[in-house]
Amino acid sequence: MDKASLLSDAVAYIEELKAKVDKLEADARTAKKETATSATTHGTTTTTTSAIAMAMEVEVKLLGGEALIRAQSDDRNHPSAMVALRDLGLHVHHASVSCVNEAVLQDVVVKVPCELQGHEGLRAALLAKLQTS
Repeated sequence: MDKASLLSDAVAYIEELKAKVDKLEADARTAKKETATSATTHGTTTTTTSAIAMAMEVEVKLLGGEALIRAQSDDRNHPSAMVALRDLGLHVHHASVSCVNEAVLQDVVVKVPCELQGHEGLRAALLAKLQTS
């Protein structure tokens, strides 16, 4: 092989790899949208709700009397899940806030009171507080 054909093959291979990356990214976006629906498995309930006032995703997982809440939003204008949890009177066991790329991730483990034990009750109360924040 001469240099020109070797470089031509390399360019074609790189373009093929770029096409594969684009397809995988599109598949990942599609999968993320599909997982944004409710699912119940082994006593754990997961719900993701998008587009809370400013493109915020909220995931709630209940396990017994505790809940893991993950809120993800843009770094620019993000409501604090901690304020909403405080307003709801939830006892926080653990909280973590991280900035990754241009997103803010808020992970919180809370003790869920009896009146919010139902999956829909906690999710609805949290979303209502986040929308008014």
